[in-house]
Amino acid sequence: MREEEYIPTVLIVDDMAANIAILSDLLQSSYKIKIAKSGQRALEIAKSKEKPDLILLDIEMPQMSGYDVCKILKSSSETRNIPIIFVTAKNDTTDEEYGLNLGAIDYIKKPFHPAIIKIRVKNHMDLKLKSDKLEELSMIDSLTNIPNRRFFNETFEKKYREILRDKRSLALIMIDVDFFKLYNDNYGHWQGDECLRKVAQTLRKNLK
Repeated sequence: MREEEYIPTVLIVDDMAANIAILSDLLQSSYKIKIAKSGQRALEIAKSKEKPDLILLDIEMPQMSGYDVCKILKSSSETRNIPIIFVTAKNDTTDEEYGLNLGAIDYIKKPFHPAIIKIRVKNHMDLKLKSDKLEELSMIDSLTNIPNRRFFNETFEKKYREILRDKRSLALIMIDVDFFKLYNDNYGHWQGDECLRKVAQTLRKNLK
């Protein structure tokens, strides 16, 4: 069975229904679309389990501005890598500079130019997905194709903070391969590598 093709998600944040409709119509043929009509709702979606791959963020919104949303997202390790493109009617270069300094990757001005929006979103989305792939590869051991020490360290740190916050317990399994050095010395590194691959395959099948 062919693996299902991944469809990236764009979160559109705007308090104006007309702007949401325009952007959704432009992008829905290529991306999954999520919508937030307030800054608070945008934060909830961005921090959810199924995070957006890119955010189109209006600046001028009541209660919480796009600038405020961007500051919060960029201050959290959980969301700081989500690309943010500001969408605004502001034409002052000072505003644009301020938004980019907050961590936004681009700045789209209203009124909308459909072709420009599509190209900019596509270019930034391509960069994001390539970056995600490189990050994923950096967490995988090239020999065994299972998560490596870096993945363990980062995951353990995250889980440890969670159990402290929620006052829960944490189970940890440590596994050693008996007499591996002797096996490696007797049969050579190639067979030693094959042994590690077999152990990794067994672990992957039995640990979910």
